[in-house]
Amino acid sequence: MTAPVSTAPAVERPAATAAAADARHASARRAVVVAVVCALMVLAARAWLVLTFGSSLPFWDQWAAEGMGTFKPLLEGRYDWHQLFSAHNEHRIGLTRLWAIALFLLNDAQWDARVQCLANALIVCTSVGLFAAYLVRRLPAGRAAMLCGLLVLTAVLPFSWENTIAGFQNGFYFLILLTFALLWIAAHRPPSPGTLLLLVVLSLASVFTIATGIFAPLSCCAVLVSRAFAGRVSWRATALLVVPLLVIALAAATQIPHPAYHESLRTQDLFELVRAVAVTTSWPFVAPATLALSLPFALFFWRFCSKREADSVDLFFSGLYVWWALTAFATAYSRGHDMLGVPSRYTDLLAFGCMALGYFALRLLDAPNEGAAQRRRQRALAASVALLLCGGFVAQSVVHVPLLLDRHFLTRIEAVNVRAFIDGDATALSAKPAFYIPYPDAAALGAALSDTTLRRFLPVSVAPRDGTNAATHCAPPGPVAAQHPAPEVCPPTAGRLSALSVALWQRFAPGVLPRLEPQARPDLQTGLRCTLHTLNATGPQGDKMFVVTYAATLRVAGIVVHTGTPAERRPLQIGLLSESGQFYAATTWRPRARDPVVHLPGQAVSRGASFDLGVDASAVPHGRYRIMLGDADPAESCDSGYRLDILRDSDAMLMY
Repeated sequence: MTAPVSTAPAVERPAATAAAADARHASARRAVVVAVVCALMVLAARAWLVLTFGSSLPFWDQWAAEGMGTFKPLLEGRYDWHQLFSAHNEHRIGLTRLWAIALFLLNDAQWDARVQCLANALIVCTSVGLFAAYLVRRLPAGRAAMLCGLLVLTAVLPFSWENTIAGFQNGFYFLILLTFALLWIAAHRPPSPGTLLLLVVLSLASVFTIATGIFAPLSCCAVLVSRAFAGRVSWRATALLVVPLLVIALAAATQIPHPAYHESLRTQDLFELVRAVAVTTSWPFVAPATLALSLPFALFFWRFCSKREADSVDLFFSGLYVWWALTAFATAYSRGHDMLGVPSRYTDLLAFGCMALGYFALRLLDAPNEGAAQRRRQRALAASVALLLCGGFVAQSVVHVPLLLDRHFLTRIEAVNVRAFIDGDATALSAKPAFYIPYPDAAALGAALSDTTLRRFLPVSVAPRDGTNAATHCAPPGPVAAQHPAPEVCPPTAGRLSALSVALWQRFAPGVLPRLEPQARPDLQTGLRCTLHTLNATGPQGDKMFVVTYAATLRVAGIVVHTGTPAERRPLQIGLLSESGQFYAATTWRPRARDPVVHLPGQAVSRGASFDLGVDASAVPHGRYRIMLGDADPAESCDSGYRLDILRDSDAMLMY
């Protein structure tokens, strides 16, 4: 039984000082309004990213951990609930598993990664709303406004896109929410049995998010010890709160798995560790920014140690800084081998921790008067940190947008290959480049997709059209190639959450890839020369012949040479000309160079003539086409000499 915790402070503090420590700078109503506005902004931005760039198709770890490891045994009545706490790589993802099961059951037992991503956005906006309310309530209006702006910026910019469009990555979001709650309780609630109970429950929950969840109770301990050091509570009361949290953190640390297949990702020596720590602690800027970002906290810490003065908000952000530093170090150690930048999936945590960097930079403006020159230096440092953070977030987004676009294309290719396999093409998953199928092991993925139970709960984008996925009426398909007959087409029924997600996607998701649309047939021009290398990262299946089951998305790589203007200065047109004369074409962005020098027969071509681009071909019906390449304005085309057989008509849901 837990012993009562003393609430008597070790040192009596003046009434004015105690009141200042708990000062409220805005009404609760104003805080709620600001919180709702910030949360809705983040929700709208995240939902747009999910609807535009996401996919309903599960990705990577989800197939083993969720599909075969959770949902299949759940439907078959043999799920072992102890598995909630079992290891997944280095993590124990109990909250992620519970969240996935809840969404699965609410969605009428249908697996939909896009629904998961939209639900994950709710966790993010909840964290942002609570944090914004805290800032408005506890800080002066100007300071709160600046930090709220920084907070919203960290949550709406797409540098953390890997977590945003992956339904399995919500452990990061749960950890952020739990860390905020733990630090708030540690900094503001008086010691009591109720406080102890809350800290223990939240700490236990945090260690079942991701491996670095152990840092949440540790940073909480740092806040509690700082309160005692400042004379705000007794050391005895502090010990009664700290000891259980340390036990939880240490026990969880001993249970962290260390899979051998991730050993190569860790730092291999001290030099590599130092370099990786410099990278993670400097994010979102480059490594020399480490000192500038951390100097404001160092100045605060020096004053705190010498004067033992800090209010509750200072202690809250001190704990957040400790959490950020521990997280940055752990990321550097576990993923620091040859690290040149922070992977997108870890930036949510670092961005949340950057709020502490911004707070202590702005706090320099509150420093006591130490002379005009000292004040100017402090203001310059505060401005530098603020600019580094804001500019860094924007710069990181610019860096990651091309990666997000590429991932968006690959999700469509993955859906096409999975649907083709389900519809009977046994070769659709084999010999594919990385990320052209949504799981690294093609044989394991094929076995999962062949499982009759798993086929029952696949998302509507790839679910079987043979009536085994809750469809009640089947319609005969249009004519297809005679050698590839298709089964009756039975559009699967969407679960209740998927139906809402589909409606939002149809209403708000803009087309990102250039779309092949019917156009007037162009003139063939002798001034253009062109050829193809690959289509969907594979070579021809026959004599200059490519074959695809569905053409919802095509990735075309080749060369276009013009005798006049250099190719990199001209728009590129990719076209398909049917045997009946119907022409479909799309104008793409500037060609992306692939090689320093590429070759046409008998001719060397300088860099810029080659391209590797994706297009949306969902509007193109089945049939045989000549692949045309050329300039969009004026309408000139070159016959590449290659043909494309599209075996079946695509449908809109392949892009969902």
